[in-house]
Amino acid sequence: MESKDLKAFVIKEEDKEKIDNGGVPVFYASDDEELEYIAMLMARITDTMVHDLGNGVRILINH
Repeated sequence: MESKDLKAFVIKEEDKEKIDNGGVPVFYASDDEELEYIAMLMARITDTMVHDLGNGVRILINH
């Protein structure tokens, strides 16, 4: 079974305190629309899946 690798976080700037960078890139967005756009683009570029944690944080995972 393959392991799932965390590739990046995408969060709004106002939510910086919600994550403790564990060595993966963090992309900051100014609003919800930009958050979705960055997450979508990064998923396409890195061939990953975006998962919404429900608290304003998106993670990109390689499945």
